[in-house]
Parts: sequence; structure tokens; C-alpha cells
Amino acid sequence: KSLDLKSVGMERLMVYLQEEHRQALSAHQDYFDELRILRRAIAAKPAVRIKSFPWVGASNLVVPLIRIAGDAVKARIINTILGPKPFWVVGASAGQYQPYAKPWEAFLEWSVKNDLNIVDVVEAIADQVVYLGKCPVKIHWLEIVKKVRTYDRRTRKEVYRTKTIQDRPCITP
Repeated sequence: KSLDLKSVGMERLMVYLQEEHRQALSAHQDYFDELRILRRAIAAKPAVRIKSFPWVGASNLVVPLIRIAGDAVKARIINTILGPKPFWVVGASAGQYQPYAKPWEAFLEWSVKNDLNIVDVVEAIADQVVYLGKCPVKIHWLEIVKKVRTYDRRTRKEVYRTKTIQDRPCITP
């Protein structure tokens, strides 16, 4: 059954959701303000473009101390997480599952290298955790399907076929 977007119930739902969204934003406003200040400090951007004290055009250098200190911590975290090999270790909970443990471990290792792109994900998560204190993560399935123009040899005409470009799990910080 199709959904009527102009119905009274739908309008009530939208009013409710807008109010919930407004309350959520106002509840987190202090955090967003602090986040803005932290991001400016991490990027080492000066407060003003042209400095006027002690004279106009004085040096406007801001040393990125947060980034310098944070990079060392971030490197240690990444090395701690990605250093041990294999990344996954599978153990059988009962004797009958022992023959399946190593193949399952091999599959998970293959997934880390080919599907999850774990190095970039861990680096992005560590970056946000070190510099901002937390990192929400969304785990979802990514499927990209596109129409691809190709040539049919039998009919000698251009045809369009749908092709799956990506079909994999995805971790997005």
C-alpha cells in the first residue's frame, strides 16, 4: 500500500519528528560548540586572518601542538590494533568444530584485506577518538548497482545491463 504523504497522520508525524530533532540539537548544542573550537585548534587556524596586535600584519603563526601530540598517540593506537597478525583468531568451542576454525579464520583474514578496508577504517576511527574523544560508527551493507552500456554481439546493438560494482560490508566512522 502506498503511503499518502499529505495525510493528517503523516503531517502529525512530521511535526513530532521536527520537534524531536530540534530538542536533540538544542540538547547537544554545547557539544557542537566545543567540537567547533576543537576542530579549529586541531587544524591550527588562526583566530583572525590578519593580525593587528602588536602591529598590523604581525606574524600569525599558530603551532599545531594538538596535532603534533595527537599523531603520536594515534600512531600507537593504530599499531596496537593492527599490529597483531592474524587480525582474527578463531577457536573452536567444541571438538566437532575444530576442522572449521582455521578455514573460518582464513576467510575473516581475507575479508579484512579485501572487503572491510580495515586500515583506513581504524585510522579514521583513531583520528576522531584521539582528537575529539569519541567516534560514532555506522556498520552497514554497501551495494552499488549501475547500468553499464555494452555491446551485444548477436544483435550488434548497444544494450544496457545492470552490474553490481560493489557488494560488501562497510564500516563508516
